[in-house]
Amino acid sequence: MNETTKTLTLKTLNKSNVWDLQENDVFRMWEAAEKDADLKDNVRHYQDVIRSAFDMEEIKIDKPEVVKKYEARGFKVGMIRVDEANKVKIGIKKRPIMRPPHLSRQTYRGARPQLRRWMGLALAEHSGHHPVGIRHLHHYPSPRPSSQKGRHV
Repeated sequence: MNETTKTLTLKTLNKSNVWDLQENDVFRMWEAAEKDADLKDNVRHYQDVIRSAFDMEEIKIDKPEVVKKYEARGFKVGMIRVDEANKVKIGIKKRPIMRPPHLSRQTYRGARPQLRRWMGLALAEHSGHHPVGIRHLHHYPSPRPSSQKGRHV
């Protein structure tokens, strides 16, 4: 990090800047925070922030073959202290950044005919009125629930 940016710690970590970290950074930050007195009061909060960008799993069976399976799945394995008496082995793996698909005017125009066929309607391009043959959705009556057998209304 350059000198103009502030060094990240568990206290300054939030759901936006957690994406700038790698797995090893999380273990390093947690180790530095173990010396801090209020770690045990905020463990849940820190884990929630980290879980927003990372898959985090507690490894309950501490055997080499179990650890190797986590590492084969792409997890980095390490120990974190959750309070004065307890250290827990966890596996952590960064989640992929999910970006929404780009919906440009061209892709929207391509989707419109499919939508028309799917609905069986000729949808209007805007809210104005059109000559005969093109009707807006609000011109169609809403479907009524079907009546049940033997029930008279």
